[in-house]
Amino acid sequence: MIDQKNLNIQKQPFLPRWARRLLFVVLLVVGFGAVSWELYAISPEIRVAVVHGLGWVGPSALPTVIDYSEDDSERVQKAASDVLRQSGAQALPALERSLTDGGAARRQFAASMLGQIGPHAAAPALIEAASKDTDIKVRMTAIAGLSEVGMQDPKIVDLLIGWLSDPKHEIRQTAALTLGHVGPKAKPAVAALIKGLKDAHPSVRQGSAAGLKLIGPDAAAAVPALTEAATDPFFSVQWEATEALACITGIRN
Repeated sequence: MIDQKNLNIQKQPFLPRWARRLLFVVLLVVGFGAVSWELYAISPEIRVAVVHGLGWVGPSALPTVIDYSEDDSERVQKAASDVLRQSGAQALPALERSLTDGGAARRQFAASMLGQIGPHAAAPALIEAASKDTDIKVRMTAIAGLSEVGMQDPKIVDLLIGWLSDPKHEIRQTAALTLGHVGPKAKPAVAALIKGLKDAHPSVRQGSAAGLKLIGPDAAAAVPALTEAATDPFFSVQWEATEALACITGIRN
């Protein structure tokens, strides 16, 4: 029989009761945080809720809302757009900063939101991005965002006409379409759009025809050029030219 009294057994020292309780609480919080983070990471719904919660915080949280525009989930991206749109003018400073900072996707998102929320107040920032950004998609988005301003400011129409001569065909096409969205106020651009019907790139010819179509009857001077464009080798150009003729003349064959 083993004599327990003579065994040299070292008992495991325990922490004091208060320290054990504190450790338990710390482990509980860490464990809950890990589970919460796991749910946050795998559940777009939770991130959507976070984005809407940030919207309630106010302008100071809007830069973080913009961060969510790069989320992997389209639902989260849409939530970020919705919150910024609802924030209105309060979102402009954060969006203007994002237009010059961060990656191309963030800058493009900022340009798109500025065009929707406050194109008049943000026009200088959009013009800067449209003229100087190094990413073609950012430039295109910024140009498209100026259509509403162009309805009231002839200077914007002049800028858009200038971009019809840009070396990049994507910029020329975007400028042509944006002039169309300006509507009748873009009548001074008709001559430049007629020239665009002869552009070497078919997307620009199509965009020019679409622009003239959207300007409508005020683009009557383009009828002969559009009639010729209706025989373009590219069907997309033919179709837009035919539609433009119908919109301008009111006659649909």
